[in-house]
Amino acid sequence: DVGKLATKLFPDGIDIEKCEGNSVIETRKLLKEKKPLFEPAFCVVNLFAKADILVPNGEAWDIIEVKSATGVSEWNYHDISFQKYVYELAGIKISRCYLMHINNNYVKDGELELDELFAKTDVTENVIAVSEGIKERKERMLQVMWNETDLAKIPYNGFMQSRCSLDSVCCADIKHHSIFELASGKKLAWELFEKNILKITDIPDSYTLTEKQQIQKECELSGKPHIDKNKIREFIKSLKYPIYYLDFETINPAIPIYDGMRPYEKILFQYSLHVQEKPKEEPKHFSFLGDGENDPREEILESLKTNLGDSGTILVWNECFEKGVILDHIKHFPDYSDWGKQIIERIKDLMIPFRNYWYYDKKQKGSYSIKKVLPVLTNMSFDEMEINAGQNASIEYEKLGLESLSGEEKLKIRNSLEEYCKMDTLAEVEILKKLTELTKRFLNF
Repeated sequence: DVGKLATKLFPDGIDIEKCEGNSVIETRKLLKEKKPLFEPAFCVVNLFAKADILVPNGEAWDIIEVKSATGVSEWNYHDISFQKYVYELAGIKISRCYLMHINNNYVKDGELELDELFAKTDVTENVIAVSEGIKERKERMLQVMWNETDLAKIPYNGFMQSRCSLDSVCCADIKHHSIFELASGKKLAWELFEKNILKITDIPDSYTLTEKQQIQKECELSGKPHIDKNKIREFIKSLKYPIYYLDFETINPAIPIYDGMRPYEKILFQYSLHVQEKPKEEPKHFSFLGDGENDPREEILESLKTNLGDSGTILVWNECFEKGVILDHIKHFPDYSDWGKQIIERIKDLMIPFRNYWYYDKKQKGSYSIKKVLPVLTNMSFDEMEINAGQNASIEYEKLGLESLSGEEKLKIRNSLEEYCKMDTLAEVEILKKLTELTKRFLNF
């Protein structure tokens, strides 16, 4: 969406992808038009590159790469350097290189002002600097691509710490319960990996582990969960009834959709709330879901104000998120400022016992996300749900504003969103119940 929007800054531009025929051939034909080209493609022997925008500059051309980020990173220089390298091999003279990105200080007020929404940075000198040695790197890449046995020689280094499509090849021998699941243990994991120590259970006693890492090792060896009943008990005793189990869902689009909104600003569109008046009492459920077309923020704040009461613990999973959303929203709606600050003081984080490893089971695989904790403690899981992750919920909600969807399709999305968010707070209810049972069933609240 960001890439398409950026092309509107060049009204006389030509979109190569809308042309019939081969994109490389069409690009060659259209160069003589001396107009901005969108997605121009060039192929030289075994190299193919397609920049976002190519703009004429006298007898030369400027490359403009569009990113949805809010700034420039070194990876962008490498990205553009390859495009420049291929284009110049194809006989195209490149004058300047630019990175166009989102200006996160822009505030929407009426129609989008694209000149304000986008910032353009000249990165020519940076691109030239990282282009040194590109020919040799290119040859090495092609060598690896041509020879499958070469894949085994790719170093499993820092670049592989993020998701990589070659994981199944390079990491085939690294199974679950590996050293890469160690809490805050990336440096140690690489050190162990270099010594061919892949499992947590194989870490020699000579290595000094943190308290959390030691708990992980003991759980792997024994197969039993670690439970610090005293600390969990103290946490539970700190909760005050009625307990409000709360979960938020937000969108944070790169392109602002409501007035007064900045790029990537979080917009609360849905909440689920289970209210438990007393221990062992069945909780009552409340919820709110925006319509997908109008700004839901003020209405959802009013709904929360009605349902969150004046006292009692508000229990969430990862309090930084809910607190941050409330703070952001009361800035826009100052009439809710005093209420919002009082609400924040009542919030407690159910993640604490798991983040602190007061409870840890090896099946969590080093994670304390609610998606990992829930099936470990209960027979419940998010796996079979139509929507089973917050990111998916955000994507589905944004679809509700599409006129192309039928009423039936929108109703299906709304039902899936309601089920997913309700599951989040029901999970909190069940997890707290299980923690209570683990620390002896009856506690004096």
